[in-house]
Amino acid sequence: MAGFDKSKVECLNCHKMGHFSRECRAPRSQDRGRRDNYRQWSKVEEHAPNVLMAIDG
Repeated sequence: MAGFDKSKVECLNCHKMGHFSRECRAPRSQDRGRRDNYRQWSKVEEHAPNVLMAIDG
């Protein structure tokens, strides 16, 4: 079984190639984090309810 080629992977923390953010030795970036990303996605998925009304006569 061949290993995964990480040479084309970009770290989401330091933006360098060759490793994942969980393996990054640089201090965690303040503008990126699991909680912040989760909040961003949850905001995207929130929708206002649609209301349809019919008035007869």
